[in-house]
Amino acid sequence: EYDDCKIFTNIEDYMLEIRQGELMGKLIYFHNLAYDGPQIVDYLFKIGYHIIEPEYSKEEKCVILPEFGFYPMVSKMGQWYSIKIGTPFGITEIRDSFKILPFKLDDICQAFETKYQKLVGTIDYAKPRPDGYKPTEEELLYFKHDLLGASEALYKIRKEGVRELTIGSHAFKMFKDMMFKGRSKK
Repeated sequence: EYDDCKIFTNIEDYMLEIRQGELMGKLIYFHNLAYDGPQIVDYLFKIGYHIIEPEYSKEEKCVILPEFGFYPMVSKMGQWYSIKIGTPFGITEIRDSFKILPFKLDDICQAFETKYQKLVGTIDYAKPRPDGYKPTEEELLYFKHDLLGASEALYKIRKEGVRELTIGSHAFKMFKDMMFKGRSKK
């Protein structure tokens, strides 16, 4: 069930959860990483992280990234795809869900018939929210619907085998699988 989520109101607590808490070593999605990515990278620099290209370990058959290392995957055109962050227990990867589901959250929740639908018109985006601001119950409910609706849709497509960074790369994989099914791939 998709009834619980943890909402953070500042980047410090969120990044601590990624580096030392329940999110450590997990795959996380942001819808439009181009907005959040620069803030995350800026924060990582401020706490002593460095950009390091990940290495592939043939023995362990996985990517290795040392603690206090991170690697943002951003195209020359400024398209954000992911940020890999080294933690004491593996890599936490943040991906852009917009690259897999390139639609507004409202459309995603409707198309996937998620339990939590986007609450339209229930939040004042222009309202001043200074440091230390505590969200209202209405704002928390709005965030919960955004998070859990998107999470359920992503869960459904991952359950169907979508693992790539973009919907285009998944379509290409499906094409190759259909075209070369039963043939040797040389």
